[in-house]
Amino acid sequence: MSPKPEIHLSIPALFEPLELWKKGLKFEVTSDYLSLLLTSLEFVDVQKVQGLSACFFSNLGWKDKEIPAAYFRASIHPDHALHSSLIQDKRNIMCADPVHFEVGMKDVTLTQTICDLTEADAKEILALLNQYFRADGLQFFYGSNQHWYVLFPSSEVIETTPLEDVLNKNIIASLPFSEQRNWQQIQNEIQMILHSSEVNKRREMAGLIPLNSLWFWGGGKPKKIKTEYEKVFSSDEDHKSEIQGKMLAQAVDCKWYKLPSNGNALLTQIRNRVGKYFVLLDRLQQPVREENLDAYQTVLTQIDEGYIKPLMQAWKSNQIDLVLDAADGSRIRPIKPSVLKFWKKPRSLSDVAVMINQQKMMLGKN
Repeated sequence: MSPKPEIHLSIPALFEPLELWKKGLKFEVTSDYLSLLLTSLEFVDVQKVQGLSACFFSNLGWKDKEIPAAYFRASIHPDHALHSSLIQDKRNIMCADPVHFEVGMKDVTLTQTICDLTEADAKEILALLNQYFRADGLQFFYGSNQHWYVLFPSSEVIETTPLEDVLNKNIIASLPFSEQRNWQQIQNEIQMILHSSEVNKRREMAGLIPLNSLWFWGGGKPKKIKTEYEKVFSSDEDHKSEIQGKMLAQAVDCKWYKLPSNGNALLTQIRNRVGKYFVLLDRLQQPVREENLDAYQTVLTQIDEGYIKPLMQAWKSNQIDLVLDAADGSRIRPIKPSVLKFWKKPRSLSDVAVMINQQKMMLGKN
């Protein structure tokens, strides 16, 4: 059989809420083509990692707990001062993204990222932080209005949690940790600076959600990573998705491409080309975080009819290979059922969610 392109289709949060929704809310999602595609399947891999960034690096064979997201993401931004400082001073780098915390009686929840800052406001905040933390050996840099960075000594070893993994969750157990520095104290001081800043006073007067903290993550040191992918596709309609896709492309040293409007257009771009292609469809994350069942079903139907249907048809006719993941640590490969099993019913997505959790439980026992 001649080689053919392999599409690695990543749909973060696809299975995340399905068991809970089915049991607690009696809500069963429908996905005609995806359910049919997964009638027969095999697990390519099951790991303990969670989240798009962690899963992506883990699938490449990345062994360190801390992923180097900041290093690769920073290379996207045109800040020459950041790049030269990182190279010349040989310091380490972390993402330091502006966020909003809500404090409860027993928990602190990261409710959202702050995406509506102006460039002037962002740089005003960063100037305050640099003035305050200069003596601590920390230096903050601007990447974009919602993507900031902090440089710190390369000898410092840090453990963090990706931002995407803590949205709408209690962050107490996920705060950055280092034996060389008290990052919780750093965050407390940052919160005081932000609280009294003119930027937040102006935001309050305008009725905008305050920027009351930063989330530090992705401080792993870069290493040579095996290149698996020819292209990375992600949406350019959503800034987060575009930056995420470009960061992943930087990590595997390949080109980033705008996600085509549908599966047929995607197939046109890779037809008759051998190689692996990473396709990010990350539109389900927001409805899952908001627990919006109707929005989840609407977006899933768009993905199912727009992308899964044509890709499944190409897969059935042996034009492509397919691997599916939901950024949950598992990778699934659909299997063409034998002629003797043509009668098998399509598998519901909640059934797949149960299978994934069973696989993870088995992994935990080993």
